[in-house]
Amino acid sequence: MKSKSVWPFFLVSLLFMSSLTVAGTEVIEGKEAKRYLEKQQSSAIVLSQKDKEFIFNSPNGDRIQKPQEITVKVGEYFFITNEEDRIVHNVYDLVDRSWVLKKQIPGGVAAIKF
Repeated sequence: MKSKSVWPFFLVSLLFMSSLTVAGTEVIEGKEAKRYLEKQQSSAIVLSQKDKEFIFNSPNGDRIQKPQEITVKVGEYFFITNEEDRIVHNVYDLVDRSWVLKKQIPGGVAAIKF
């Protein structure tokens, strides 16, 4: 029985995976994120969390509960707000975990730039 080399497959896989790499993200939290949100209020893409539910607030005023998809342009900020009175949230990217908000306090704002 002949043994097959896995090296060509491995190298091709690495090359393919590197082409799928997404540019890094920038996360800003706290007072600075709140300032960014205030400046961009009329055009901001905001995802609010309250009672374990996400609500998408689009720049045109639509509010969508439990959105399935949100589109953000490269270089654009995407805001996540915690609308709870007493509950701390942690929010993160399920796809590749390129960003994580470990402890978002009630009333907290985070700005994520892709």
